Amino acid sequence: MEAREGCGALRRTVALGRSAAFTGARRAGRRIEQHGLTSPRVEATTEGTQSPVGRRPTRVQGLDPLRAVAALAVLVGHGYVLGGRGVPLSASSFTDSLLALTPTGVWMFFAISGFVIARPFIDALINGSPMPGRRGYAFRRAFRIFPLYWACAAVVIVALDRLGTQPRDVFAHLTLLHNLVPGRQQAFINVTWTLSLEVLFYVAVPVLTALLARWSRGAVSAERLARLIVLSAGASVALLLACGLLAGSRPEASLYGRLSIVGMWSAFCPGLLAAVWWADRRPGPVTGVLGVVRRLTSGGPMWWAALVITAAVGYASTWTPADLPDVAFVLGIDVGRVCWSAAFGLVVLRIVAQPEPRPVPAPLAALGDWSYGIYLIHGTILLVLIERFSSWFPLAGSGLTGYLAHLGLLLGVTLPLAAASWHLLERPAIALGRRLGAGSLLLRPPAVAEKRVD
Repeated sequence: MEAREGCGALRRTVALGRSAAFTGARRAGRRIEQHGLTSPRVEATTEGTQSPVGRRPTRVQGLDPLRAVAALAVLVGHGYVLGGRGVPLSASSFTDSLLALTPTGVWMFFAISGFVIARPFIDALINGSPMPGRRGYAFRRAFRIFPLYWACAAVVIVALDRLGTQPRDVFAHLTLLHNLVPGRQQAFINVTWTLSLEVLFYVAVPVLTALLARWSRGAVSAERLARLIVLSAGASVALLLACGLLAGSRPEASLYGRLSIVGMWSAFCPGLLAAVWWADRRPGPVTGVLGVVRRLTSGGPMWWAALVITAAVGYASTWTPADLPDVAFVLGIDVGRVCWSAAFGLVVLRIVAQPEPRPVPAPLAALGDWSYGIYLIHGTILLVLIERFSSWFPLAGSGLTGYLAHLGLLLGVTLPLAAASWHLLERPAIALGRRLGAGSLLLRPPAVAEKRVD
């Protein structure tokens, strides 16, 4: 009986991991002058550089709709949670399988982050140019992430008193380092497990690229770097699956390893490979790992085959039978997670490889700006509604009618607050972070950045 209760707790915790999504917490950054790489909205904009196959677009506008769709997908899944049932991990119907797809926006955001955050560092590493300034990078990242997070944390502390009593736990959550603390990865505000991973990734990128630059004593070849990324992804997946094997005997240790930055590293690697392709300016044929990546950028049969296979396996994982032993169940879920990471990495690669920029509809561009707020605010609202106002839910009605009522409530509260957060808190904080990173509170950002600040 105790083992079965432990299995149930494990699957509920896995469900939290699958149902959390991350959005645009990595969209900040002022122009990195020495590299010609920018982003007022980092994922959406970048200065063009000459590629082996033609001029790259000045802005990767297609990433905006991806962020918007991914953020809303998670919200759509969480609308179902207000009805009293978690987003299903194991589908028993076609409807369940569709709901189980909503959390996959997490892997989309990790793929985007791998490309956007690492791109200027990888460009400098491959081309032998100076690394981005650490001061400016740190200020931009901190002022993008923490102002809204601390505002949401204050709401949860006042409403639910959930921060914790141990000084270690308080510090870890307020600094978004709780991914490092066993038992705290999904505590406090559940959905911030992804934010903690992002913060650790933000630290890892400049540290690892600096170590590689020192070790190589100069520029690192693009092919060598691509191979290192593939090897690191393989090691991450191996750790993930090894931790899955502990799901039955040591569920807490299994979950900690699977949700750690090392276990989740492979989710960032497709974006890292896209960044290596972006920085590689060699003309002519390319072989090896980069040769494969370059062929995938064409969007031809090879790209379609890879996308269909990875997405099909990812979708099939939603039908993992619930009555399997815990080890088999967790491994089935994690294989699907790896496949979704690869599938969304293919989408990101194809979009950043577009030779001509495509206009983004204004509503999608706005949702891209609000996506961090949509993610974090809706997670905070969901938590407060469920724990403080549980007697109100589920709302009257059942089936589709009840679900639409819950979804409408969550959307109706989240979107206005996310819009207000962007204009009144996030955007001013981003601008302040850019000025502090430049070393002056009096420095005004360029006019173009005023329009497209992140």
